[in-house]
Amino acid sequence: MFESEQELVDLICQDIQAGWHAQDILAYREQARVAKATQRLDAIHMDGVGQLEMSIDPYIYHSWGRKYGYEIWGDKEFKRQFMRDNPEVRRNTKRENRVGYTGNK
Repeated sequence: MFESEQELVDLICQDIQAGWHAQDILAYREQARVAKATQRLDAIHMDGVGQLEMSIDPYIYHSWGRKYGYEIWGDKEFKRQFMRDNPEVRRNTKRENRVGYTGNK
């Protein structure tokens, strides 16, 4: 069936790697679905509470955290680049205070 034990080991390694890549692809697809749902929802704005910058699938959050250390999520430059490279994670709704009637102009 297999010419050598090494060939079997190589095939097993390829299967494992393919599984990991499949999990990554599924997570990013789920992230896109979450982004669409998030765009439909309005977050409640409370004075003194930080604004939601991005919404990230837990798999992606932990994958990056394990790979580079969780402190990267506190790095403004990393977050800026991550949102640039993955626009579906950005929370794009702008909030503004409105008083009274806002008719068509």
